[in-house]
Amino acid sequence: MEMQGVKGPWAVPGMGWRVSASIMLGVGWFAFFILWLFFGAGGFDIYQNLAIIIVSIIIVIGTLAAMWASWGLKLAAKTEGGKEWKQQHGNRWFGWRGAVSTIIWIGWLAWLIIWLFFYAQDYNAYQNIAVFIVSLIIAGGVSGVLWERWRARCAGDLFASFFHNSLLPSSIAKGFRSPKKGEFLKKRNAHSYRVKRRSSSFTSNNPIRAPASSHP
Repeated sequence: MEMQGVKGPWAVPGMGWRVSASIMLGVGWFAFFILWLFFGAGGFDIYQNLAIIIVSIIIVIGTLAAMWASWGLKLAAKTEGGKEWKQQHGNRWFGWRGAVSTIIWIGWLAWLIIWLFFYAQDYNAYQNIAVFIVSLIIAGGVSGVLWERWRARCAGDLFASFFHNSLLPSSIAKGFRSPKKGEFLKKRNAHSYRVKRRSSSFTSNNPIRAPASSHP
């Protein structure tokens, strides 16, 4: 995709101050981290300090995301074919699954921070690691279940576009997009069977003969 007029991201106004602000945020967070370790961390245990550091990282990332999101939308609007792509694939790439997944992971981060700050000190390190792993598996499992059907459908379209006009027949490529389970496998097996039959018939009609010996 090519930019209209001036090429590159600099064609979208507002990139300069966002870059400067991003650098300042990074330097400011690092300064806060050093000052906190030197002056404020002594009044809290290690888990509470970890929770505070996580909160500060979330604030920085959220600020960066808010700054760059609007610029990214402007860049997509100025990109040739960007609006059409958004209309065709925008809901598919995000939609309700993206919203629910965002809520799940924000809730998981909030739970993790509350656990670290108020409850983690009552357990040893191994128990806290176990709680962290279990919570991560639960959040990841729920999110994975939400995206499984979307992932299979997206993978089908990816393979279909990859094999379009390739050596595979069009009926095989279309099988990737089929929502019915096993339909693509049936077509693929049928195609493999036809290829094997052609190979065997070619071999039988054209037997491989040993080269004539040069010795008398």
